[in-house]
Amino acid sequence: MNKGKLIVVEGACDGIGKSTQFELLQKHLKEDGATVASHHFPSYNTFHGRPVEEYLHGTFGKPSELSPYFVNSLYAVDRAMAWNLELGPKYEEGEILVLDRYTTSSLIYQSALIEDIEERKKIDPEFLSNLVNGVIDNLEEIDKNIYKYLENWSIERLGLTDQAIIRISVYELIYTDTPNLVCINEAIELAKKYSDEKVAKMINGVLDKIYHEREDNE
Repeated sequence: MNKGKLIVVEGACDGIGKSTQFELLQKHLKEDGATVASHHFPSYNTFHGRPVEEYLHGTFGKPSELSPYFVNSLYAVDRAMAWNLELGPKYEEGEILVLDRYTTSSLIYQSALIEDIEERKKIDPEFLSNLVNGVIDNLEEIDKNIYKYLENWSIERLGLTDQAIIRISVYELIYTDTPNLVCINEAIELAKKYSDEKVAKMINGVLDKIYHEREDNE
């Protein structure tokens, strides 16, 4: 069976007709006999979209004062889980996916929060895209590595923000060229800021053990 198609309708701000075009495109495709699945990001009223809603409601602090890298991780996990649980299977079955926002919106919105121009120039769209798709494609293996070193914890017991932090950090640690200590330190700092010391220590322990296992096998 041929795989489906992915069509994304992006818009850098509200009120520009994006949602109207999103609806019209779906209607046109269905009238042509296509099997269409649609999704709006962020995924409101879902467990994987809840951290984004909490961020937008100010649960983690003033949005303007939060790290754009932390915020992007919330959106990235939402996309990864939505793809893994819902969109990916439909794509594999040949359906046309029409998405209202995807990775480009995160790149625009989160990079705009970085005040340092030189830092903003370092943002690599390809890396962000690979990060999202990497978590999607390797979620089972990522969780397997986490569970290997979890003691008296489970991923389900973690808050959704903590799940986002540890999953993305494990992906970076295993599948990217990001320096190992950078991956670990960034994860610890995010956990300390947006969770608590106990969770930060747990994440540190898991990442440290994965790091040393990889060092021993090289």
